[in-house]
Amino acid sequence: MKLSTLHTLNQAEMDALPQVVFRLAGAVEDWPGLLDHYRYVSVLSGPRVAVPDCERVVKMGASHLYIPVSWTAKQTLDTKAQEVRYEHIEGVTTGMKVVWRMRAADRGTMVTIDHALSSPRWWLRNPLSSYILGRVFVAAIADKTLRGIKVEAESSSRRKS
Repeated sequence: MKLSTLHTLNQAEMDALPQVVFRLAGAVEDWPGLLDHYRYVSVLSGPRVAVPDCERVVKMGASHLYIPVSWTAKQTLDTKAQEVRYEHIEGVTTGMKVVWRMRAADRGTMVTIDHALSSPRWWLRNPLSSYILGRVFVAAIADKTLRGIKVEAESSSRRKS
């Protein structure tokens, strides 16, 4: 069976400490209050609030271009690596692996979000549908998320200064 592969990479430099960004990136239960494009986040299992090195299952809903999208993912917070990892377990993107990486940079933190999906779904073999899913939705939603987390991380860092 031929697998279709989809990959996107988003990044942003934030004027905030890596641990500040890591806390915001992991606390998805707070995203609907911080990010306009997130409609809801429900914690289905595991800690209701993000805690260091936890694993939990979350159902997330966002919208892009006035189109609602949703997925369920297993979330893993790795404090030592400063990574938040997801594996999508329900939805159109089932099987997608996502890694948020926070690395110290000259002016704070370089944040990358790496989405990768290898799928046997026949419709992803079509370049147009792969482009729509990957660029129009996944990358665009990740960009909006990064911009919102950047605003919150930088304003949070200024408040503590």
